[in-house]
Amino acid sequence: LLDSLLQESLTYSRMANVDVNVDFVSKQTSEQNHSNLMKIPKYQDLIGSTPLVDITSLASPRVPGVKVLGKCEFLNPGFSMKDRIVKHIFDKAEKNGLLKPGGTVVTASSGNTGASVAMLAAMRGYKAVITTSPKCSEEKVATIKA
Repeated sequence: LLDSLLQESLTYSRMANVDVNVDFVSKQTSEQNHSNLMKIPKYQDLIGSTPLVDITSLASPRVPGVKVLGKCEFLNPGFSMKDRIVKHIFDKAEKNGLLKPGGTVVTASSGNTGASVAMLAAMRGYKAVITTSPKCSEEKVATIKA
């Protein structure tokens, strides 16, 4: 399956006239990476562990030898870079004793930050109160409520 996905990606990149760097790993390396993934104790520990992708061919850097990397933050559990920010805020508040078990997190947001707060509050057993503007889309409100 992985081989066919890689082949398909390479085919599309050729059609788009884009160079894609793909590192093929040995079966042993792949198995080691898989076993490391299996050691992740909590879903929230995946936050920030997103891959870097070489996008040098898309960026056309002016300085020779410069490598341009893109961080795939959309691969966080909440599909947003806001997961990383909210996790940091929660970690710091817990460390400083400002957020305790059973506590309530209150925030105003009509975007991805609100969805990240709701997700992490649920993961850590906190209540969450998130206020949004009337202009917030029904889909975003549904995501926050979920």
